[in-house]
Amino acid sequence: MQIAGQRAFCPGSQVDNRYVEDLQTFVGQRLTFRITRYQGGKRTNLVVSRRVLLEEEQKARAEEMRARLEVGAVLRGTVTALKDYGAFVDLGGLEGWCTSASWPTGA
Repeated sequence: MQIAGQRAFCPGSQVDNRYVEDLQTFVGQRLTFRITRYQGGKRTNLVVSRRVLLEEEQKARAEEMRARLEVGAVLRGTVTALKDYGAFVDLGGLEGWCTSASWPTGA
């Protein structure tokens, strides 16, 4: 990638805050990164991370969500994973889980 005309490197683990199987999905996208290492000189060493920014955003959203949580609240979320024992749900910065015993049966 290029940042301000300089070639930069982003380790695969720093592209997203979750594991990404196919990094090719990011090719051609314009994304925001934080510089995590910079060494100038004849051969510039510029290392960047998008993950740190995503984690900061998630932490801020989680704090906002914690302030709104109360028993009986109805919230929209995104299912992020299904397991035998229930579903993990992102509530906007906070991830919780819903046991299979509380899933609607459709009956």
